[in-house]
Amino acid sequence: MKVEAKTFDSIEIEDPLDDFRPADISNFGTWIRVGIGTSGSPAADNFEILVCTPTWLDSYIEGEKDGAAWGRHMLIVSHYDVDQIKRAVERLVSRCGSDDWVSTAQKIARFAHWEFEDYAA
Repeated sequence: MKVEAKTFDSIEIEDPLDDFRPADISNFGTWIRVGIGTSGSPAADNFEILVCTPTWLDSYIEGEKDGAAWGRHMLIVSHYDVDQIKRAVERLVSRCGSDDWVSTAQKIARFAHWEFEDYAA
C-alpha cells in the first residue's frame, strides 16, 4: 500500500505553514497536523507532530518544573524551513507503507500522534 502526506497545517498558528515566518527561524516550536492517506484516495487521517529547534527545546525544558520533559511525536530541525519539514515528513511516510491502512497508520504513529491512536473499536 502506497501512502502520502496530503495536507500540512498548524494547530497553533493562524497563518498557513507556507506563509508562516517565526520571529527567529532557529528558535521556534509548533505543532503541525498532517493529513496522511493512501495514494489515489482523497481520504486522510490526521497525524500531529511537534516541530521544533534544539534552541526552543532547551528553553522549553528549562521552563519545566524539574528541568526535564518527555519527548514523543517530535521532529527536531536546525531552523524553520517549511519545504525541509515537508520533505522530512514525506520521506518518513513513504517508508511506512504496509499491507493495510491500520498497519501503515500504526507505523506512522511511532513518529506522529495519530488521531485514532489508542482508539477502542
